[in-house]
Amino acid sequence: LESVDGALQANGKPFVLKGVTWWGAESNKALPAGLDVRSADELLALIARYGFNTIKIPFLHQYVLFDEPVPAQSFDHLKNPFLLDDNGRPLRYIEMLRVLARRAAGHGLLVWLGAYSLEGLWYSRSISEITVLDSWTAVARRLCMQWNIVGVDLKSLLTVAAWGKGGAIDWDVAAAKLGDHVNGKCPRWLIGVEGVGSTPGAQQDPEMEFATMYPTYHDGENLVGARRRPVMLRDHSRLVYMPHTYGPGVRSMSYM
Repeated sequence: LESVDGALQANGKPFVLKGVTWWGAESNKALPAGLDVRSADELLALIARYGFNTIKIPFLHQYVLFDEPVPAQSFDHLKNPFLLDDNGRPLRYIEMLRVLARRAAGHGLLVWLGAYSLEGLWYSRSISEITVLDSWTAVARRLCMQWNIVGVDLKSLLTVAAWGKGGAIDWDVAAAKLGDHVNGKCPRWLIGVEGVGSTPGAQQDPEMEFATMYPTYHDGENLVGARRRPVMLRDHSRLVYMPHTYGPGVRSMSYM
């Protein structure tokens, strides 16, 4: 897969990702939700049957760095025996992600990994930018060989990040740094970059003031700064802008 003139292509032909987010691996369960009552294959088959071709799995950097076994109570061992190692113990976190991606491949599904946290920046007092880079190194080195993992979302919900304002919290600059780092370990992965919020928000043309035009937009939708300050990856064919948005079933909105 590659990004060409604002669209995705696979082997030179247009390609559309139609996906769902499978939450849970970023929670205290450290595993996508529902596996305590259903088998992963049952859920993946349902996703494929409804016409989706991709699942997005959010993960937590801290879980990657510690790479501990997933909690035994987070899944039904009889319905998901592949989440146990040869000694009957739960798999470690990164191996769990690989195994679930492999199960998804069996159902014709691609996988997109997404870094998730409640922090409004890509780092925090509890996890520095250097540590975040270490986590991405572990993710890429361990999971790049799984063919159906095709891309990553560098960070969701950048509620207090800026874009193109020349400061230390400019997400466009950080996204290029993180993206180049990931692609240095796994050149084939697409790099997803979400938008920012309204404060401090993006440097933009006055007539395109995003908060004025869309007063109820969601944090992560604000990508207007990309017009003036695009993310400069070394390999631009890897870049995918991914506004973080919700449908009306999750949150109502009124666009002008």
